[in-house]
Amino acid sequence: MHSIPSSIKNLTHNQIPASDPIARPSLPLQQPTPSIKKPVLIAAVTHGTKDFAGQFFGRTTGLAVLSGLTSIIGAEAPLRAIAGGIGAITAGTQAFLIGRHHIGHKTMSQKTALAICTLSVTAAGAGISAYGSFQPVVVLASCSAAVAVASLLKFCGHKKHYDENTTEGFKALAFTAAVAYSATGAGMMISSWSPQESHIAARSIALLFESSIIELCKASLEQLGPSVDKHVLSFKGNAAALLIGLPFYTAATVLLNGVVSGALQPPVDSTKFIELWIPLIVGGLANTVRGSVNACSIAYLASNNVGLNESDKSLLRPNVGVQKPDCFKITEKTTVRFFLSSCRNALYFYLRDKGMAIMPAACIAQACYSIFAQQRDLIYELMQGKGWSEPVLKQREATLLLSQVLVTPDESEGSKTPEEFIETQTQTQTQTDTESKTKEASYMHAALINSSSSSSDVSDISNENEADDSDIVSEESQSSH
Repeated sequence: MHSIPSSIKNLTHNQIPASDPIARPSLPLQQPTPSIKKPVLIAAVTHGTKDFAGQFFGRTTGLAVLSGLTSIIGAEAPLRAIAGGIGAITAGTQAFLIGRHHIGHKTMSQKTALAICTLSVTAAGAGISAYGSFQPVVVLASCSAAVAVASLLKFCGHKKHYDENTTEGFKALAFTAAVAYSATGAGMMISSWSPQESHIAARSIALLFESSIIELCKASLEQLGPSVDKHVLSFKGNAAALLIGLPFYTAATVLLNGVVSGALQPPVDSTKFIELWIPLIVGGLANTVRGSVNACSIAYLASNNVGLNESDKSLLRPNVGVQKPDCFKITEKTTVRFFLSSCRNALYFYLRDKGMAIMPAACIAQACYSIFAQQRDLIYELMQGKGWSEPVLKQREATLLLSQVLVTPDESEGSKTPEEFIETQTQTQTQTDTESKTKEASYMHAALINSSSSSSDVSDISNENEADDSDIVSEESQSSH
């Protein structure tokens, strides 16, 4: 035998050269499939760029309106009236649409709860936009908790098969009590506070222009370039995607809108265009992070089949170009954006009145605002009647056999009544079942015959072998004698 050289003997399995005479099968390396591919990343960058474009034009327009309104002398009272009306309409519209779909408007208790909800939120919106009052913000936060409780009661009621009227009445009663309690508590905690900032109304009107331009740009540029279709996910799936992107957006908006923008602003709150334009544009970069991260989150969940929508939609949409926006959709989305921004301003100026500096006040206000701003799309879908879906049992249809489908049409079938046609189909099915059972019986009979014949053949062969062996033994005995 040939000895193996030590230079080869000491090699490991992975170091054996290609000339080694021993063939070793090489297993292909399994490369992990990336969850976010290049087209998705390109679409995510496109989303971030389009969001920044909307922020650029919207913030620039809003700042220009703010500078123009604050330069008008003696216009404080009319501006407060206009801002209060805008706040009342936007807040009341959201409350009515959400309440109509998720509270109901059939029974008297539902109508009462819907009326209280709409009127209280309408008053809160007027106070926030016109005076920057902080109490309504607390009331609305409590109302949001009441809405969540109402939705939970509705879900539990359907799960336990309660009577529908009882469930809706109890839900409406709980909602009404929660609104009344939150309003009383807010009035006791903070008594008639309004900030020293005299340009709150002008800022609210400027916010309306800013929100309108941003939503107009988002709707027009939605399908410009490759984009991720969020409708590939259900309501639950989109909620999960937004929760995944929330930490990134919160960090970005606190850093850019709070720290960097606060450092670039003058030491006192200003309304001049030149002093605020650069800080506002820098703060708009946070929405670039939001758009990109949300697109990646949607793609990640869709690639893992989490929270998919029942409709057959594609994840990536091709470039369609600039589209004509839907005016009703823009209006409703503008109300959501405007109202959340007004609550952010109320919180910011409340902290400023308490003696806090611009940067920490901006960081706290932006952090709280980001939690609600990240859920803007969900709030809009709630206004459309969407929400947490429940599983619905679907009854399966009767399965047709191949013999029922491949039936040669008869000339006389065209004149048959439906009852005669069903009777004919039933007879055909019965005949088919009988034929199949007959074939099975014949096959079993043939199998038994074959098995019995094979066993008899084996016994004959064994008998012949024994006879041959006995002849050989007798011949050997004769030859020995």
